[in-house]
Formats: sequence, structure tokens, C-alpha cells
Amino acid sequence: MKKIASITFLLFGVIVAWSQRPDTTLRSFIPSPPPGTVRTMAEWEEVQAIAITWTSAPETLTEIVRHAVQECKVLIITEEPEAVSTHLLSEGIALGQIDFLERPFNSIWIRDYGPWTVYPNGAGEAQLIDWIYNRKERRSDDTIPRGIADFFEYQHYEAIESPFDWVHAGGNHLTDGWGTAFSSSLVLDENPGKTEATLDAIAQEYLGIERYYKLPKLPYDGIHHLDMHMRLLDEETLLVGEYPEGVADGPQIEANIQRIITQFQTPANQPYRIVRIPMPPDQFGNYPDEPSQAPCSNALRANGCLRTYTNSLFINNTILVPIYGHPLDSVALAIYEQELPGYNVVGIDCNEIISSVGALHCITKLIGADDPLWIAHSRLRDTYIIGGDYPVFTTAQHSSGIQEVSIYYKTEAMPFYEEVPMTNLSVEEGLWFGFIPEQTVGSTITYYIEAISNSEKIQQRPMVAPSGGFQFKILPVEAPEDIDFFISEEFICAGSEVRFVPKVRPTNVAFDWYFPGGTPSTSTEAEPVVSYAAPGAYDVQLSVSNNLGNDNITKTGVVQVLGAGTAPFFEGFDDNQLETIDIINPNQDETWEWSPAGQCTGSSIRMNNYSGISWGTSDYLRFRVNLTDLAQASLHFDVAYALSEQHNNRRDRLMVKLKECNGAEHILYNKYGEELATDENSNAFFIPNNCGDWRQESIDLTPFTGGVVEISIENMGESGNYLYLDNIDISSPQIPNLPPVVQIDAPMNGTTMQEPGTQLPILAQAFDEDGYVKEVVLYVNGDSVAVDDRLPFAFDFEWEEFGNYNFQLFAKDNDEATSWSETVEVELIPVNTRKIIAEGWTIDIYPNPARSQFQVFMEAPGMTQVQYELWDFSGKKVMNGNWHLTEGQQTRMLSGGHLPKGLYQLRLYGEEQFISQQKIVFQ
Repeated sequence: MKKIASITFLLFGVIVAWSQRPDTTLRSFIPSPPPGTVRTMAEWEEVQAIAITWTSAPETLTEIVRHAVQECKVLIITEEPEAVSTHLLSEGIALGQIDFLERPFNSIWIRDYGPWTVYPNGAGEAQLIDWIYNRKERRSDDTIPRGIADFFEYQHYEAIESPFDWVHAGGNHLTDGWGTAFSSSLVLDENPGKTEATLDAIAQEYLGIERYYKLPKLPYDGIHHLDMHMRLLDEETLLVGEYPEGVADGPQIEANIQRIITQFQTPANQPYRIVRIPMPPDQFGNYPDEPSQAPCSNALRANGCLRTYTNSLFINNTILVPIYGHPLDSVALAIYEQELPGYNVVGIDCNEIISSVGALHCITKLIGADDPLWIAHSRLRDTYIIGGDYPVFTTAQHSSGIQEVSIYYKTEAMPFYEEVPMTNLSVEEGLWFGFIPEQTVGSTITYYIEAISNSEKIQQRPMVAPSGGFQFKILPVEAPEDIDFFISEEFICAGSEVRFVPKVRPTNVAFDWYFPGGTPSTSTEAEPVVSYAAPGAYDVQLSVSNNLGNDNITKTGVVQVLGAGTAPFFEGFDDNQLETIDIINPNQDETWEWSPAGQCTGSSIRMNNYSGISWGTSDYLRFRVNLTDLAQASLHFDVAYALSEQHNNRRDRLMVKLKECNGAEHILYNKYGEELATDENSNAFFIPNNCGDWRQESIDLTPFTGGVVEISIENMGESGNYLYLDNIDISSPQIPNLPPVVQIDAPMNGTTMQEPGTQLPILAQAFDEDGYVKEVVLYVNGDSVAVDDRLPFAFDFEWEEFGNYNFQLFAKDNDEATSWSETVEVELIPVNTRKIIAEGWTIDIYPNPARSQFQVFMEAPGMTQVQYELWDFSGKKVMNGNWHLTEGQQTRMLSGGHLPKGLYQLRLYGEEQFISQQKIVFQ
């Protein structure tokens, strides 16, 4: 390791050196993936340093440094190296293993913005990887990886430019060193312009990730980082936080565990080992779903703080564990000692930092060894197998090659380890094979693996060997008991499949499954896959037996096959009865509510982000829609929102997500802050006062036609302002293979005109329910005058004399089906006192015909007040109001979703003149 520059001074008789801010021109920062294949380092691998940013929580940082210097170098990023040195020396910490990087930064959370160590071809020269830090306001934090890359003289690749731009946080990225990564679905939320497949491809290019597993977010974890409730202890063991039953995030964590067990596999195609560790309450005994006397300082909610034991830190032979002075501390430390025998397990008080929703893992970053000897291993598990040896496979790689690999094993009765040489099965893949000899029933075997490179470097796995090693037991064959099973999906669509996995899978047992209503209806497989054709709730029974006995369990209604939704779908929230939409409120706080006031067309639904407790929470409107027989579909909804100046313009977020029957999830809409706002910033709570405060959003659902989909509209609160929704509308052609629908919009009969030679505006529309329209022709008095394939298209007909004109529209679709519109007759008469469109004005309506809303496009000759009236053709005025217009082009939106289908007339009046009259059709 080479320092970039150093300054030396005498402090309390000790010579201290630290690095100045490095010259970033020394290295290149490449905004493209590293060449070839790379592998991301696992946290239990050898590290040469940890990096921290010295700011808040000095007591916690001091204790991290105290223990870290016993294992590796410590790089402290600070703008005050003298002050930090003085502090550490006063705490009795020698500075020989400490380097300083003088560089500006914003926060302590280096886990989130720090770089990741990767190795080319598994074990090549170390490189660093970085992405876009998800806290964009912390610009200095996002430059730290460049400084670290300069300090260690590592090549640095950045996923920051299209098409590789990736927004992410390190606390939400757990890796196993063997091509697997875990994140919460936050990573999908923060990259709305990219599909999940695109993110997977970026992770593979930059980090060598082959299996990227995403888990649903937790309702009470405001930051949604996995390291707050989960961590990997090895390639196949997940340490997962556990709440008391039904408390806080406990139900969602249990659902995530079930998903891991039934849907995810380790790199060795094994189910994951799940080790549970308690999630402690705060100092007053309150959990994150309970009001607390001392709410977290970041004001996520006035409830108990999220405390965790999983936010721990490997540093070579030591693992640092957060503790809080709670009785459960001793339980947590005992679990670590049991799962990681031989490691130096150290508890560090994290009360200073935990109220900011973070602990040890969040404020540290590991820098991998520059000459790694990588050993990956699928550990042996407790087994019932007797009468044979126990096969051991491992991967071992080093840049110089591997000369030998051995297994060392012993039992409680053996005073020393015995060595078994392993055989190389593949030099290219670094795959080795060996075996542990047969042992007696009841034995506990401890073993480790040692590899020696051609350059004579020696490495053990686990690293603490021979002080500790992997362990497995030879279990006696007993009668099955405590039977249970998991299912891959609790809710499925008709025709979909469910995978069943027994919770305990002993050998030498028989499985008998019963699936009434499923296909197959019975099975003797250990993990059967069953399909269900019809909606309903289905029971499942499992019987397990061996030569000593049997046991069984029946779960009632455990498989829920969803009934089809409806399409078209419309919800206008006019009667305070949400029969078609479910409201999902995970944290049981403020949620979506019916709102009778301040709407454009009747009532709506709103979310109180203003005075309600919404920071960091998500609330959903959820419904299912049957798109099975549709070739095209779209989702429309109206939104109204304004930033709150009183709340510092905090940016609430609105998202639309879609889930297919195969479980694939998609983010279709993601807006927040200024992009979401439909009105000017408000200095109080927001109420939409008129139709101009609303905006209609449209989303194409055509890629998902052909099945049943579940749609979730999610409010992600940041305690900003009220957010309103109305007129959720899924419109679509109903039956395939229909001819195009055509509509012609021309001035009404008796239109008055100025003089021959002026232009008469015609609006032509056509759409196809099972494809697209490829040709549209407008005929006037039987002659073709315009051909277009743009839909809709406007045509200005230049007429030659007063009299009668017949207009008709022809359309042809991609299936060669044709349609003719009805003939529209227009008599053009000389102008008298009223004009259809006043001089200096341009008026147009779109769409026309309309389903629920339409826009009025206007070009005004100057600033004016306009009165609008909507009349039905029985002569009844059904809507009226006023618009204040400025000079030039502008748009106003009107909604007629509450009106009967039919033909209407829109009339516009100025202060001293009649401006226009236009026809509008509601379908």
C-alpha cells in the first residue's frame, strides 16, 4: 500500500502521519464496467483495512478503532486529523495501524456510499466499484470512493453513467463472495427507469452477481436497508432478526423467510440455513410499532427505535456486535459465539448511534486484501446418514494458482485435527474434493479447510481455524415430529403453480401430500409443485412417516387462488364505498381516506402526509384486473399534490407497481417532489380548489395483457403534504379481432363563417381494439381530401363557397379490417352576430370522444376571463365555471366521468364576446 502524501508532526511524544487529500488526477475513474469477469468480496474474507468517516458518534467510532487495529489497518476520513489523533491517543489507542485521509464528507454512513472490493477472475488484483449514492444531497459523500481508490492505488470503476447508472445504498446490499446478492425492493424503487432485469445485468457486469434476490420492504424499517435485520454469516447461513410474534416488522420478516426458503437457493443449490436472533426493544421496552418516551432522533415516527443485532462487522478474526445494555445482549452474543466458534466476538455499545437508524455495519467499510486467497465452501449440515463418508467440496483460487488443499477434522473425542488431502477436480474453476470419514451417531464434527498457493500463501476457512471451524452432527433416526411446511406463494392466480417445501427434511422418511383441487392431487415427492386451475381457498395435508412412526399436519385454506378482477375498471370514489380496491396499511397509522371536499368532479381519496405520521411509511391502494382477453390496455388516474413550504418542501412519493401471476414485479410510475406536484407550493395544507389543480396520468398496460395482474398505488410519505387521487380508470378494448372505431368531429350544422376560402377545422379519430390503425382517410362530398396515420389528426378544410358539405371518415387497421364513420352534414352560412370561433382564438378538444376527462387546448389573443358551460343535447346545462387565461397557448382539463354517455356541447364566453362552441362525445 502506497500513501499519496503525508505530513508528520509530534504529538505527546508520538510521531504521527496522515495522508492529505489526494490528487485525484493520479488515477482514472472509469464510468464503465471492469473488463472480464469479477467477484465481489465477502465480508468474512481477508481484509487489509476498514474505512470510517469521523464525525458524529465518536464513542462508537473509538471502540471500533480500538478493536480494528488488532486485525488490520484503519483508514479514518476526516478534515481534522490532529484532533482525531489527540482523541485516540487519550483513549489509549496507538496510531501505528491508523492512516488518515483528509477529505470533505457529509455523513458517517460510509457503508452506503463507500466502495466495494472486487477481484478479477475470482482472485486477481483488487479493484474498487462504486455506484450513485441514493442520498443525492450528500455530494461530498459520493466522492469518498475516489479518494479511497487513490489512497490504495486501486483501479476504480463507477456505475454512474447511462446505461449503467445505478442508484443504491451499501446497507441494502449483502453479498456472499460467490455471486449472490440480497437487497430489499428499495433498489427497484430508486431506479424507476430500469427494469429488474436491467439492474441484474448491471450488478453482474460490475460486481459479478449471478443471483440477485430482492425482498419486500419492512413497514417499520424507515430506511429499508437489509443490514438492519439480516446478514450473511457464510455462503449459506442467514442471520435474521426476530420480533415477538405479531410485533412490528415480525410478520413481514417471517414472510420474507418463507420466500427465501421456498424460492431462493445458495450457490451450491442448497436451501439457506436460517439462524434467528432477537430484535431488542428500546430502553423503555417499546418496539418500532409502539409509541415511545424517546422516539428516534430522525423522527421516522414517535415510536420505539429500531434496534438490531444483525448490524455487525467482520474484521478478519473478530466480529463486532452492536449491544445496548439490554438483557438480550447476552443472548445475541451467545448466538454469534455458537454460530462462529473461534471468532473474537466483541459487543460494542451502540446507543449513541442507533437512534439515527444505524449501527456498526452502517458506519464502516471493508477494503479487501490486495493478494487474496479465496476459499468458498458449502458447509456440511447435520445429517442422518450413517454407514458412509461425508463428501466435502470447496473452491480455492489465488493469482499464482493453488498447489494443495486439505481438510482438517476432529470430534469431541479427538484431541487433535486429522488431515485429509483434497483432490483437484478442475484447475480452471479451482474446484477440490475430499471426504471426512464415517463417524458414530451422536458425534459432532468440527472441520476446516486449508489452501496453499503456488506463492506459498496459506489461508484457512473459516479464517479463525484451527481455533474454530465448521460443525455438523450425526443425528439418530427418530420418528418425525413437529411437522410443518412452507409454500412459495400464498396468493396465486388461476392456472399458476405453488411449490411446497417441508420445514424439516430428515432422511429415511416418506412424504405423502394431499392437494384437493390441485394438480396433481397427491404426491410423494419431498418438494412437489402443484397447479390450481380455479379461484378459491384450498387445504393442504402433509403426512411424514418412517419405521419408528408418523405424523401429519393439515392447513386450511392455505393456498388462495385469486378470482379474476374486472376490466374495464373504474373507481371514482364518489360514494365512500371501496368495494373494488383494498387499502393496505402495514404500520396501522395514517392511511388512504375518502375525501368529500376540494375535488374537481365529486369526491376523491387522499393521503395525509401533512399532519399524519407518514415519514418513511408506505400505504397502498391495491386491486386486481383481468386483462386475459385484451390486446391493449391502459391505466389512467387523476392526481393533485403540492409541496408544503411549511414542511420544508419534503418530497412525498407516489408509485404504481404491477405484479404478474408469475410473481414478476414492475414499477410503472415513480414521481416525487416537484415532478409529482400539480400546483404551486403551499404554505399550509393543500386542498385542490379547481380542476386546474389536477393532472391526469396515463400508463400503458399493453405489455401485461393476457392475464390477471395486481396493481398497487403506493404513497411513500415524507411528512410533506396531502396527496389526492381520483378516477382510477383501466380502459381497454374488450374483444380481439374487431374493426377500427372511427369518429369524426366537425362544426355543427348551421356553422357561420366569415367568407369563402377560410379554413374549417375537422378532427378525425380512430382506434383499434386488437391492434393499431394504419390508414385514415377523410372524404368531403365523396372526394378524398386528407390521408393520415396519426391518431387523432386535425385537418383544416379550406372551403370555396357557402352551402352544404358532407364529411365521412374511413379507417383500416393492421388486420385489414375497415370502418366508415357516419356522414356528418355541415351547412356553412355567412357570419352574423355569433362566431363559432372568435377571431384571434384557437380552440380544440382532446380526446374526443372521451371516457371521463378531456383537455381543452386554447390559444388566447390576450389576458382574459373565460366562462365555460357544458350543455347536453336536451338543452340542460350540466357544468359551468371560470378560467383565467393569459396570452398564448394553454390547456385546461374537464372531467365528465360522472355524466351519462352521449353528445354534449362546450360553450366558451369571454368578457364581451362569444368565443366558441364545440361538440364533445362521452363514451
